[in-house]
Amino acid sequence: MKKYFAFLLLIAVASIAFIALADTPVEKNSPPPADVQALKNQIAELQSRVQKLEDQTKNLESTVQNMQRPHLVPLLAQPGNRLLLKNPPVESQPPKIWGQKQVNGWTFYIVPCEQAQ
Repeated sequence: MKKYFAFLLLIAVASIAFIALADTPVEKNSPPPADVQALKNQIAELQSRVQKLEDQTKNLESTVQNMQRPHLVPLLAQPGNRLLLKNPPVESQPPKIWGQKQVNGWTFYIVPCEQAQ
């Protein structure tokens, strides 16, 4: 029984010593360690980079939406969009066809590159 009591007393003393050492106050105004400050700086830098990438993504998304929007060409048939031709095109004769062939169901014609006038 004395051994059991001595063992409990030893555990109690160790517990009290542990609590006393753990209860020492830490200075609240002390600067954080250098590695903590470096990590805070790195977090701030990464947050700024993430914000920059989000801005670039929004810019690219708006550009893609603008590119996907159909571009409407004004029609010549609409009133106000009349095409005035000062010199009407000269009517030329069709080129002389030198030959007509067919390959794989496709018909093609052989014509000269230039016409003699």
